[in-house]
Amino acid sequence: MPVQWLLDDAPLFRHVYGATNAIADPGRVLQMWSKEFAAMHRENGCFVLTCHPFVSGRASRIALLEDLVTYMRRSRGVWFATGEEVARWHASRPAAAPAARRETSRPASSRPAPVRPASRARSAAPGRGRR
Repeated sequence: MPVQWLLDDAPLFRHVYGATNAIADPGRVLQMWSKEFAAMHRENGCFVLTCHPFVSGRASRIALLEDLVTYMRRSRGVWFATGEEVARWHASRPAAAPAARRETSRPASSRPAPVRPASRARSAAPGRGRR
């Protein structure tokens, strides 16, 4: 699973005594994560958000996650999945499939994506249909 610091809540919201890092404003983080999701969606990429319950378990951060999921659900073809579901999907694909074929070979589902607690690692992979 591709991970990156930009999509990890810990460097943005944790406070380390003696460090110069400031705790980020949830509104700015929502804007940043929404823009990153939109860009990944255009690229048909995998948006992997890493959230720790002891970091994002605060009221304003939970509201941020709810707003982000609402924003993501407005986009067509988004698949909300666990890391295990993405790994199974990836393992089921032919290894040498061309990019265009991979994009169209994803099964679609008509069920709406469940909203799960922020403490579970989640992935939103554009182009797979809602789950």
